[in-house]
Amino acid sequence: MSGTTAPRTRVSPIIVGLTAIAVLVMGTGGYLLLRPHPRHVPSVAALAEADDSEPEPIAAPPAPAPPLAAASAPAPPAPDPPPPEAPRPSAAAPVDPPPREVQSAAVKKRALLMADHNQRVILEADERAFEALQLPDATRAAIRRINAGYVKSTRDAIDANAAAWSPGEQLGANLAKSDESDRARRAALKEALGTDGVSAFETAEYAAARRLRREYSAQWAQELEQQAPLPEGLPPNPH
Repeated sequence: MSGTTAPRTRVSPIIVGLTAIAVLVMGTGGYLLLRPHPRHVPSVAALAEADDSEPEPIAAPPAPAPPLAAASAPAPPAPDPPPPEAPRPSAAAPVDPPPREVQSAAVKKRALLMADHNQRVILEADERAFEALQLPDATRAAIRRINAGYVKSTRDAIDANAAAWSPGEQLGANLAKSDESDRARRAALKEALGTDGVSAFETAEYAAARRLRREYSAQWAQELEQQAPLPEGLPPNPH
């Protein structure tokens, strides 16, 4: 053979295997680095999106507004305010009535003033009856003496009432003495004038006394209230 042939270098199969593995590893790494990564969505957001995807409930339609009142209808008048409540009586302890002596003194004073009023009516009425009947002076003088005794006996009976008597006892005694004095006076008038004369005299006296009582009624009522008022708790006695 001509010339000498250079010996061929032999590649080791181990080197070839290592090289192939290296190329494979590099290719896999590059693929992993260069491929697109999917965006990671948190689970909470995913659940929220899932909840939002549900359909919202349909709201109920609004209730229709009440019909407006007619413009021409007037507004009802405002109710009147309630009347003020009357003040209630206080729960204070009741006032004790005055002592019996105070009541008796007041009743006696009032009885004396009323006796003065009644006797004034009798005396003035008799003077008018004298003129109406044209009685003689002697008869007039006799009647005036009878009236003087009547006035004195009436006042003496009221003054004699005991201070320890109750108002009721005093009033009862005064009425009894007044009836007795009236009977005694009429008996004396009948003796002085006779049966026919006393009847005519009493008729004229009664008519004059009625007019005088109407004339003096307001004045005497005021005098009783001012000069001889009754204590609390005692009913007013008639004049």
